[in-house]
Amino acid sequence: MIGPKAPRQPKQIPSKNRRIVEQRSGGVCESCGDNPASDVHHRQYRSRGGSHDVHNLIHLCGWGNHTGCHGRAHTDGEREGLSIRRGFRSILQPVLYRGVWVHLEDDGTVTRLSESVAEMLMRGAFPDG
Repeated sequence: MIGPKAPRQPKQIPSKNRRIVEQRSGGVCESCGDNPASDVHHRQYRSRGGSHDVHNLIHLCGWGNHTGCHGRAHTDGEREGLSIRRGFRSILQPVLYRGVWVHLEDDGTVTRLSESVAEMLMRGAFPDG
């Protein structure tokens, strides 16, 4: 799953991408669905080769890397797709979005996945078809 090195990213999330993510969330945490979203989080950290692409960004409650769902993403986020290890392609990794497994799309939409497909994708396997 390791591919070519990602193109150099600007330091800040482009305002267009931030706007798409904030519109997708409707101002509500995209993980728990209960609290106001306050921080845009990179699912695959930039230090792990992650990009500012919309599919790699999620609007979470909490501040910094310590509180709310954003804090959880930094401590135990891999099992829910909130954090993605180096070597995995973020566009292929599902996320548990308000209790439902989905793919985040670059146009700001979400595509619902079955639990079995999400499990395969999280392991790095790819379903036929």
